[in-house]
Amino acid sequence: MITFSIDKCNKFPKQVSQTKSLANKQEIKYNAYMPHEPKKRHSRARQGKRREAIKLEVPGFNLCPNCKSTTYPHTVCKKCGFYNGKQVLAIKTKEKKEKSA
Repeated sequence: MITFSIDKCNKFPKQVSQTKSLANKQEIKYNAYMPHEPKKRHSRARQGKRREAIKLEVPGFNLCPNCKSTTYPHTVCKKCGFYNGKQVLAIKTKEKKEKSA
């Protein structure tokens, strides 16, 4: 075991000999050679519970004020080409060809 002490004003630990008095200092005792790894294996259920909170959310939709179709927020409407009340894109529509009999 290695003994370290932390001064109240200094954040960095200093190595102190065992004979010195540590009246004004806080002692930290730990094994400096022990790696920071988990002691036990987490089960699949526990792993799933942890990952349950880290999920993707579906982005919200807005209605286009011009054609009332759903669009992503802050994007140009794909059906009519309007954004923020102004026409930004000219959308081409395909005309159906009528067959003559």
